[in-house]
Amino acid sequence: LYVLRELCDAGKNVTFVFVGDGSMLQELKDLASSLGVSENVRFAGNCSQEVIAQLLPQARLVLSPHMGRGLTEACLAGAPIVAYNYDWQEEIIHNGETGELVCNGNWKQMSQRALWLLDNPYEAAMRGGAARHLAIEMMSPERLNSHEIEAYENLLRSGA
Repeated sequence: LYVLRELCDAGKNVTFVFVGDGSMLQELKDLASSLGVSENVRFAGNCSQEVIAQLLPQARLVLSPHMGRGLTEACLAGAPIVAYNYDWQEEIIHNGETGELVCNGNWKQMSQRALWLLDNPYEAAMRGGAARHLAIEMMSPERLNSHEIEAYENLLRSGA
């Protein structure tokens, strides 16, 4: 929401869509109100995979403070992404290639990279396309099966 405030202050006509209704929902609504960006936020609640699959390809930008499967879905949709360098996100978001990776918790840096992508739609599309390509490669059934078999074989070898 702080990033949204920065984007609005920079004159960008954007709407943030939050999918889900976790324990922070009311806190986020209150923060949106206090930052004066309530008109630019849609809290979509829990959505089906079909709805999410329709939303993501339409996104001009995805911000990822910390996402699980949703980050992979955003990549598969070819969405341009700005992500915090947190947990596993750097495995798929390679700065300047498959998206923009910024220091964990640095919303000002996230805002700057988001503005840059919004101002450079060709570069945003290139990063989104590269993220999609990498996600397809990483999530191929052959690769996932091979990874799972290797994990089980390692467990069996270790006697666990």
